[in-house]
Amino acid sequence: MADNKNVFLNRDLSWLSFNQRVLMEAADKSVPLYSRISFLSIFSSNLDEFFRVRMPSIFALTSIQAKKTSIRDEYPKNLVQLVQTEVQKHLTEFGGILKNHILPELKFNNICLYYNEPIRPEHMESSREYFLSKVLSFLQPVILKKENQTNIFLENNALYFIIDLESPEEPGKHLYGLLNIPSSNLPRFSEQAMVGDNHYILFLDDVIRENLQEVFPVFTIHGAWSIKLTRDAEMNIEDEFIGDISDKIEKQLLKREAGNATRLLYDEIMPAEAKDFIQNYFGLRNEEMLAGGRYHNLKDLGSLPNPLKGKLSNPSWPSVAHPGFDNQHSIFHSISESEKLLHLPYHSYNYILRFFNEAAIDPAVKEIYITLYRV
Repeated sequence: MADNKNVFLNRDLSWLSFNQRVLMEAADKSVPLYSRISFLSIFSSNLDEFFRVRMPSIFALTSIQAKKTSIRDEYPKNLVQLVQTEVQKHLTEFGGILKNHILPELKFNNICLYYNEPIRPEHMESSREYFLSKVLSFLQPVILKKENQTNIFLENNALYFIIDLESPEEPGKHLYGLLNIPSSNLPRFSEQAMVGDNHYILFLDDVIRENLQEVFPVFTIHGAWSIKLTRDAEMNIEDEFIGDISDKIEKQLLKREAGNATRLLYDEIMPAEAKDFIQNYFGLRNEEMLAGGRYHNLKDLGSLPNPLKGKLSNPSWPSVAHPGFDNQHSIFHSISESEKLLHLPYHSYNYILRFFNEAAIDPAVKEIYITLYRV
C-alpha cells in the first residue's frame, strides 16, 4: 500500500494558497483596474482573518509535545516557519503588484495615489488644514516608558506609529512615542485638489506623518514607522450545553478584541533598535514579528476613491428576477406550493427580506431562527 503521509495539503497552507489565488486576480491585466484593487483589499482582509483565527491554533499545535498521531501528521513540526515563509512570499508579491502595476496604471489614468513620496507643495496647506481641523482631535500620543507599560494596550488590527523622539532636555537620549492612526474614525484616503489633469489621493497616515511636529512640539523627531497588532479571535466556550449559550458567546465575543497577540506587523525599514524595543515592550515572541511595508491595513484599498466615477471597474449587474416569487404576492404561499432555490448574489436578496418581514407579522410564527455568515 502506498504511503499516504503527504497526500493532503495542510489546511493552513491550503488557506494561504487560496489567498494567493486572490492575488492572481489582482495581477490579471484583463481585470478592470479598480476590480484588481478590490482583490488586493480582499487579500489583505483574508490575511488578517488568518492571523486572528488560524495562527493561535498553529502556535498551540507546535508547542504541544504530544505523542504523534495520524491526525497530527497533517501538522508538520515546522508549520509556523512554513506559514511565515509563505506569508512573506505573498506579501512580497502583493507589494510588487501594487507598486509595479497598480500604482503606475492609476497614474496612467491620471490618478496619483501618494505612496511613500513627498506631498506636493500644492497640497501642503490643504493637508495641514485637514490635519488641524479633522484629524488632531482623534490623536492620542503617549511616550512609551517602563512605568506605563502595563497601561498601554494595542487594539486589534488598529494602526499606530512608533516614533523615535529626542528630548531637548536630554540630548542624545532617544525615547519612543506611540501614536494612533484613527482610520476607524476618519476615511483612510482623502482626495486632494487636481494639478493639471491629474487627480491626487492621500493616505491618512501621510497626513499625520507630515504634521508629527504638531503632536510632539518639544521633541526632535528622528523617524516614524507604522505598526499593527493582530489578536487571537479563538472562542473557547466551556460547557456549551449548560446555561445560556448565547450569553456565553456574547461574553467570548467581547474577549476577542483583547486576545493574545498573534502578529505584529511593522515597517520593514524600521531600525533594529526600534524593532527590539517594541518587541520587548509589548512582550512579543520572534515568530509574532512580521515585516511589512510602509502602510498596513491595505484592506482599506477597497474604499480607494475613484475620481473617474465608475470607469476602470466592472459595471454592476442587475439582479435576476425569480419568477417563483415575483408572480406571487406572498413568499409563504409560494414556497408552500414548491421549494424554491435562490442563487445569490445573482438573485436579489430582497426575497430574503420579504420572507422575514412576512414571518414577523404572521400570527402563526412564534420564533425565528437564522444562521448568518458575514452579513
